[in-house]
Amino acid sequence: MIRKSDKLLIITTFLLLIILILSFINFPYYVTVGGGITEMNNNYIKTDNESESKGSYNITFVKEAKTNIPLFLLAHIIPNWEISKIEDYKYNDFETANDIDKRDKMELNIANATAIKNAYLKAGKYYKVTETNIEIAALSKKDSKLKIGDILLKMDNTKIDDIEDVSKIIKRKNINDIVKIEIKRNNKTITINETIKLDKETNRKILGIYYITTRKYDTNPKTKITFKASESGPSAGLIVALSIYDKLVEEDLTKGLKIVGTGTIDYDGNVGSIGGVKYKLQGAVKSKADVFIVPDGDNYKECVKLKEKYNYKIKLIPVKTFDDAVDKLRNLEK
Repeated sequence: MIRKSDKLLIITTFLLLIILILSFINFPYYVTVGGGITEMNNNYIKTDNESESKGSYNITFVKEAKTNIPLFLLAHIIPNWEISKIEDYKYNDFETANDIDKRDKMELNIANATAIKNAYLKAGKYYKVTETNIEIAALSKKDSKLKIGDILLKMDNTKIDDIEDVSKIIKRKNINDIVKIEIKRNNKTITINETIKLDKETNRKILGIYYITTRKYDTNPKTKITFKASESGPSAGLIVALSIYDKLVEEDLTKGLKIVGTGTIDYDGNVGSIGGVKYKLQGAVKSKADVFIVPDGDNYKECVKLKEKYNYKIKLIPVKTFDDAVDKLRNLEK
């Protein structure tokens, strides 16, 4: 005869075993569980002959995890946990989570390089492009021999210096023509063949790749940016640029304040919107930040609504460009 206490132990063990098994079954979703901030100190940005600021610049982040069944169920119960489909991050239905992670790493590297360019230009300091690459960020053909992260070197023996070079070669081709492509992959140079296809939606000839321009810079003084292996994406671009700029100039734009910011930044200094802005604002408020710099437009409007709804004691600064952000910090009253 089984005692009542033994029955309870068996049932509990069985349930725990089921939960353990379910935790290894991945769902095609991400769950966002909240945000926080990290100071852009010397662990992230190191610049020779840097000036010191009394305040601080801080990047925002959200905690995002691939879901299993227990996490998926919890996300429907716990307030402020948000579920998003992996498909929302994909360029096509055959991309993997690893492909998404690779592209996010690429976007982080581009954001850091772009931040350097904008900061040095604004500060009037020396910078020079030492390397320009055209890298593959996504593919539209499942059977393509190309991979995300490949660097285009030549097409039909023509050196590729910018995206326009690729467009010109494709325009000269006919549908189903073969293009010989020389690429660099894992520091090895290889040559593959790809076929020109017709995009039925746009009625245009395509190679079936989405490519982006990446650059490396030589600067004086030197700047080194180091992010953790777990960090990725372009949303820290603006605050990285502001952090570098503040180290290059004598003026202290922080004015002793804890400044948190988010937003992408492009080659020309335009600031772009980001996802998960409500979590990033919540992280800034929780960390008792004085200022939250946010892309103007929908991101800013969402933050205004949250500030009014919860009576957040934080100053919101909407910005459209890097110059705009510098000017508003310069004129900011404590």
